Amino acid sequence: MTTMDKGARFQLVFISVIAIAAAIPTFALAGTVERIPSNVLLFAQEKAKPFRGRVEARRLACRVHRKVKVFRHSNHRLVDKTRTNHRGQWSIPTPNAHGSFFAVVAKQQKESRSGDITYVCRTDQSPVRHFGGS
Repeated sequence: MTTMDKGARFQLVFISVIAIAAAIPTFALAGTVERIPSNVLLFAQEKAKPFRGRVEARRLACRVHRKVKVFRHSNHRLVDKTRTNHRGQWSIPTPNAHGSFFAVVAKQQKESRSGDITYVCRTDQSPVRHFGGS
């Protein structure tokens, strides 16, 4: 095999790789990605519905219909989960809750109405709150 044959083979492989790469659509061409920080709050108020709170974010898309989970702090067991309403508020009816708990809002990806922007709503964990007496 001569050097010329190796060079021709290299060119053929190189051109093939470029052609395949050009045929694959890239994520960057699909639109803009905007990462939005989120903040989940768990209110420590003694009521019939002790697990209440809200999700805050600078974009409405990252406040509404977000999945929120409440966990017991001592063993990190899931107590219950829900979704935020149209104002970013949420509640879980759990009367007689005793102990320390925290809430977590899950990461979520949403498209803008026009479809040209993808919002990546980041996850967050609330501070631990204590319910029910001592």
